[in-house]
Amino acid sequence: MSAMLLRGCRPGDILIREGRIAGMGADLAAPPGTVVEDARGLLALPAFVEGHAHLDKTLWGMTWYVNEVGPRLIDRIENERAQRGRLGLDPARQSARLAREFLARGTTRIRTHVDIDTEIGLRHVEALLELRDRLRGVQDIQVAGELGAYALDLLIERTRANGMAGQVTASHAFCLGEVARAPAVYEALAEAGIAIATTAPASRPVPAMRAARAAGVRIFTGNDGIRDTWTPYNTPDMLQRAMIVGLKNDLRRDDEIAMAFSMITDWAAEACGFERCGLTPGERADLVLVEAQNVAEAVVSQPPRRLVISHGRVVARDGVMTP
Repeated sequence: MSAMLLRGCRPGDILIREGRIAGMGADLAAPPGTVVEDARGLLALPAFVEGHAHLDKTLWGMTWYVNEVGPRLIDRIENERAQRGRLGLDPARQSARLAREFLARGTTRIRTHVDIDTEIGLRHVEALLELRDRLRGVQDIQVAGELGAYALDLLIERTRANGMAGQVTASHAFCLGEVARAPAVYEALAEAGIAIATTAPASRPVPAMRAARAAGVRIFTGNDGIRDTWTPYNTPDMLQRAMIVGLKNDLRRDDEIAMAFSMITDWAAEACGFERCGLTPGERADLVLVEAQNVAEAVVSQPPRRLVISHGRVVARDGVMTP
């Protein structure tokens, strides 16, 4: 793998060798054979992590789906099963389409859930496992299964009993935005080593990011469903999700918005067990270059991704995947 030098980005030149950051600083020398990229003053960010997606059932890139489903959970489940065949939803095609769109927008690591039922069997699982293998070395994909306050109590108890601290994640945890005893639950979750994946939806109460972190809980974010039969909303853009987290948690100061950014980068990588890819020599070179003064502006303005680097290689320019 050839070396690459990102010249003139902020916070400084970045030298990449063998897929990792080999050096950072001003006016770095380019070793013989090094590819030099003129970063033109762009801000270098760590690449993003999607902590909760459903790649297998997205309608991304398909004809607009007219959603007329009923309001109950069972309505959505039954409608989804009925529409899969009618819409010609191919889990292999759709998961690949969405994963690549994530990558073009700077997301190099994805944890996806996957549907299994008596109708489709393991077909969706097999499609996602094949995609995971095909994109290895370009994008890391985890294929995971689905995990109120009483339910969290039971989860905490079983996590402790089985010695699984650090290996369990509670998805959504809407109840923590409602119950008065949420502070005590946060402390118990932290003690048991249980992480929280929140999508921070506008329509539901959600765990409080600052309270969770103050208690020592590993909290991160993801989109959940993206443009599927359940919802027409969400996009494969983790900067947008970080902004939504900021809005939901009333984060206004630049240092607070930087915490929302951590929900899609280092906090998410740690909680999901992905390799950390920060702006530090020795770490894997997964980087995104954008036109912004700082992290807070990047989250709020969601600028175009001028360059996306994964595993030390350029994988997208101006939102378009490289060959």
